[in-house]
Amino acid sequence: MISGIPASLSGLTNALRRLELTANNIANQSTPGYQVLRAENLDVAQGGVRVAAITENASPAAPTLDAAGFPILDGSNVDPAVEQVNLLLNQRQFEANLSVIKTQNQLLDSLLPPTPDRA
Repeated sequence: MISGIPASLSGLTNALRRLELTANNIANQSTPGYQVLRAENLDVAQGGVRVAAITENASPAAPTLDAAGFPILDGSNVDPAVEQVNLLLNQRQFEANLSVIKTQNQLLDSLLPPTPDRA
């Protein structure tokens, strides 16, 4: 039972790191030539997950038009809709792992008798 806490903590850390990358992508969506960053997850043998690598998505940016109507080809390849979905996924991953930690804490409290320092 206690072994699940480190796995959940790794999930929290992973969700925060992915959130950082998503926020960075959103902040740089107007930066010419910016390439989207993505986290590659790796399952940990003891349970849990970690970011194994951060990769740059080199897919071309969707052409946009400048104020004069000419195409801009060196814009960023950030898709705000994809980043919004990633924000929601990161939030749900964080909430799920936090819920597991809370449940494990409640189970431990029910198994261990109260002591003066835990009252």
